[in-house]
Amino acid sequence: MCSSDLVVYSLEFSNVGHHACTLRGTPKIVATAGNGQQVGPAAGGGTTGQLVTLRPGATAHVILNVFAPNCPHPVTATLNAYPPGQAQRQSTGLTQGFCPNAAPAGVDSMHPLAGVPFYTHR
Repeated sequence: MCSSDLVVYSLEFSNVGHHACTLRGTPKIVATAGNGQQVGPAAGGGTTGQLVTLRPGATAHVILNVFAPNCPHPVTATLNAYPPGQAQRQSTGLTQGFCPNAAPAGVDSMHPLAGVPFYTHR
């Protein structure tokens, strides 16, 4: 694999609430086509890792490795992230071609103290 086959992002999770919250594990990353169908298997979704406590306005992050499609007929889809232990998905804003039979990305577990505190893009 050459370096152009992979793009690395820091995916940030901010506490926009009024109370502290905790996250542990790996977010589930899913590629979703425009028709709402999932493209390929999900990545991540694990429950092991450091417990991260986020005070209101605090941010944590994961490293997201997005793979270029290596298949004959990639499907255009958007990457969505489910924070660890949560059922509400959030769009990453990343749209590209993904292979129907391969995970769209690789992701690690949560890391504290990242991003710009009190800044959230909705």
